[in-house]
Amino acid sequence: MRTALVIGTGLIGTSAALALARRGVVVHLEDHDPEQARTAAALGAGIDEAPQSPVDVAVVAAPPAHVAAVLADAMRRGVARGYLDVASVKGGPRRELEALGLDLSAYLGTHPMSGREKSGPLAATADLFEGRPWVLTPTRDTDTEVLNLALELVSHCRAVPVVMDADAHDRAVALVSHMPHLVSSMVAARLQNAEEAAVRLCGQGIRDVTRIAASDPRMWIDILSANPGPVADLLGDVADDLDETVRALRALQSSDEGKRREGADGIEDVLRRGNAGQVRVPGKHGSAPHAYEVVAVLIDDQPGQLARIFADAGRAGVNIEDVRIEHATGQQAGLVQLMVEPKAVDMLGARCGSGGGRCGSRYPASGWVPPGPRGPGKALPVAVGRMSDPYPVTLCGAHSRPAAHRLAPGRCPPVENGAAQPVIVAIDGPSGTGKSSTSKAVAAQLGLSYLDTGAQYRAITWWMVSNGIDIEDPTAIAAVAGKPEIVSGTDPADPTITVDGTDVAGPIRTQEVTSKVSAVSAVPEVRARITELQRSLAASAERGIVVEGRDIGTTVLPDADLKIFLTASPEARAARRSGELKGADVQSTREALIKRDAADSSRKTSPLAKADDAVEVDTTELTLTQVIECVVTLVGEKRAAK
Repeated sequence: MRTALVIGTGLIGTSAALALARRGVVVHLEDHDPEQARTAAALGAGIDEAPQSPVDVAVVAAPPAHVAAVLADAMRRGVARGYLDVASVKGGPRRELEALGLDLSAYLGTHPMSGREKSGPLAATADLFEGRPWVLTPTRDTDTEVLNLALELVSHCRAVPVVMDADAHDRAVALVSHMPHLVSSMVAARLQNAEEAAVRLCGQGIRDVTRIAASDPRMWIDILSANPGPVADLLGDVADDLDETVRALRALQSSDEGKRREGADGIEDVLRRGNAGQVRVPGKHGSAPHAYEVVAVLIDDQPGQLARIFADAGRAGVNIEDVRIEHATGQQAGLVQLMVEPKAVDMLGARCGSGGGRCGSRYPASGWVPPGPRGPGKALPVAVGRMSDPYPVTLCGAHSRPAAHRLAPGRCPPVENGAAQPVIVAIDGPSGTGKSSTSKAVAAQLGLSYLDTGAQYRAITWWMVSNGIDIEDPTAIAAVAGKPEIVSGTDPADPTITVDGTDVAGPIRTQEVTSKVSAVSAVPEVRARITELQRSLAASAERGIVVEGRDIGTTVLPDADLKIFLTASPEARAARRSGELKGADVQSTREALIKRDAADSSRKTSPLAKADDAVEVDTTELTLTQVIECVVTLVGEKRAAK
C-alpha cells in the first residue's frame, strides 16, 4: 500500500490516517467539513487534497447512517482500487450497497474495536488501534487484493485482525459495546439530580460503570440507529433481569421468612450469573485464566510516586501484570493496586515491606500493604484479593458456520499475540479453493508468519519465461534452476516476493505464467531448490507459520503440526480464480485449472495429493469467513493439545 484516501476525518479516520502516514503511506484527506480535514492535515495525518489518480485504498470513516452513500459516491468516482469502511455496524451498509446495484468485489467492511469518549481529529492518535481487535467481514465476492489491502491496513495500525460474518459482528457489538453504553448512560443518569453528598461518595466502581457515558450523544444516535434490533433484544433481556431483581429485593423487605429466602436466592442468582459472565471478559494478552495477587500501596499525589513503585518492583525482579489507581475523595492521595504473580508477593515484600519499612519512607501516605498475615502489617483496610484473567470471548461469528463444518461447537480460539505455542500449519489443495485468502487471514489473526509456496513456483516460472528458457525442455530448465534469487516476505499483511531484487507480485499472476507453471514445477531440480527454500523459511518462523501450496503436508513439511486439504468444485474454483487473473474468463480458467490438476496429480515428483492425516474441507458452499473460522478453530485445538 503506497497511497490511501481517508474520507471522514473524525477520531477514527484521523487516527487511521496518522498510523498510515507514520508508515510512509501517502494519505489524502477528504471530509464534508473542509476545516476538519485541514485540522487533520495540520496534525500530520496527510494532505487535504484530492488524489490525481486512483489510490490503493479508500477508507470511509463516516457515521453508519451515511456510510453506504459515501461509499457509493467514492466507488462511482473510481477513486481507489479497493474500498473499506470502519463503521461500527456492518450488515446494514452492505445491504444498502447491494440495493444500489454496485459491484462489491472491491469492497470490504471493517470495524476497529477501539475508540475514546472524545471525538474529532484533535482527539486522534496514531496508536489508537495498537493491540486492539480489528474486525474484517469479507464475503465470497470479496476480491483477494482487497482483503490483502485490508490486512495491510490493520498491520500498519498495529491492530489484530479478526474475521467475522457481517451480521454476526452486528450482534456481537450490540452485546459488548452498544447495549453496555446505554446501560452505562442509564446508571449515570441517576446521578444527574442526586444530592451532592451522595455524589461525593462516588468511588472507582461508579467511575468504571459510567466512564463510557461521557461519549458524544449525537455520535451514538447514529450508531444505535444503524443497529437498533439486536440492541433492543439485549435490553429486553436486561429488563427481564431487572424486573426479577426488583421483585427479589421487594421480597427481602417482607416479614415472611420464606419470601425473604426466595428474594435472597433471586439476588444470588443474578450475582452468580454476573460472576460467570465477567470471567469471560478478555484479560492480559488474551491469555489463559490466571489468578494474580493484589498488592495495595497508598501514595501521596506527588510527582515520581509511581516511578518509585515501579522501580522498586523492577529491582526486586517482579513483573507488574496490571495496575489500577483509585483516588481518595477529598485527599491528595491515591490507592495503587499492583497485580502480580502469587510467587512475587514475598519478593516484593522483601524489597518494600519487611526490609525496615523502606517503602514507608518512599511513599509517605502509608507505604506497602502486605497481603494478609505475611507482611509486617500496616493498619489499612486493604489486603489481598484475586484477579481472574480469563480466556477471551473471540469475535469469530461461530453461529454462522454450517453444522457440517462446526468444529467443537461453542468454542472458538482466542485472538493471539504470539504468546501461544508455535505451530506449523500446512494448507494444501488445488487452485481456486481459497488457500491464499484463508491462509493469509488465519496467519494474520493468529499472529503467525505466512508463506505462499505457489508464488515461489510462479516466480521461477516468470524468470524462465523472461529469460527465454524453453519451457518444453526439462534439461534446459534444470540447468538454470539455481540461478534466480527468490526472496519471499512472510508478513501475511504484505506477502512480498522478489526475483533478483525485482518485485514480481503482479507479473506472476498473469495467464501466461499460470499456463506454464506446472511444466516448470515438475522439474525435479526446480522442486528441490524451492523445497529447500520453503523448509528454511518454515524453520526460521519463531512464532509459527501457515504454509500453503500443493504438496506441503506430503513432501515439504510432512511433520507439520496441522495439515489441511482444501477442495472445491471446478466451477467454484474457476469463478474465484478468474477474478484474480488478468484477462481471463471463467470458462477458459476452468479448462486451465482442470488441465493443471491433471498435470499436478500425475507428475512423478511430489504429485498433488492429500496427506493421510490431513483434514479435508470442501469450500464450494462456504463463504470465506466460514472457511477461515474452520481453520482457526483447528489451529486453536492443535495448540491446546501441544
